[in-house]
Amino acid sequence: PKSHNSVSLPQLSTTVTFSVRPGTKAQSLHRGDHIYHTFHPGVTAHHPGRDAMVCFFVAGIKTRTENGATRIIPGIHLWEYSLPPPSNDDPSIECADLEPGDAFMMLGGCFHGAGANTTRAFSTRGSLRQEENQYLANDIEKIKEFSIWLQRYTGFGVSKPFIGWVELEDPLRRMN
Repeated sequence: PKSHNSVSLPQLSTTVTFSVRPGTKAQSLHRGDHIYHTFHPGVTAHHPGRDAMVCFFVAGIKTRTENGATRIIPGIHLWEYSLPPPSNDDPSIECADLEPGDAFMMLGGCFHGAGANTTRAFSTRGSLRQEENQYLANDIEKIKEFSIWLQRYTGFGVSKPFIGWVELEDPLRRMN
């Protein structure tokens, strides 16, 4: 019998927005790639292919230890996967202090977690997302029959100045 290798190409796994509100306790440290049932022995140096994922964090607000910045332990991705995570008060934990728009990237094998928010105020604008994903729930050909006003109202146009674009264009230009 012939054997075949089946490999999934890399793809975006998830996009998530976190909001660590005042009074929130620190998240337990965890590895991002544990959901893929990974197990790796301890090593002294990283080698490509060891991790099942890469995590990319972008700050929407200033993140600091006090307001729950992501915590990470440098070099922890080299540990054997059977070892438990360190305690939340481990002195080797560092915080990803970021300015709005800054980013940090880590390997999925790193123990990490949101910190506690010990502040009283939270400085971010609220956002409300629609309950149903209109872009997939409705037939695009039917949407094209709507008036431009109704297409825009249902979310198929840009929000001024330019939020919601597709390939740097207003989606309505592409649809119509």
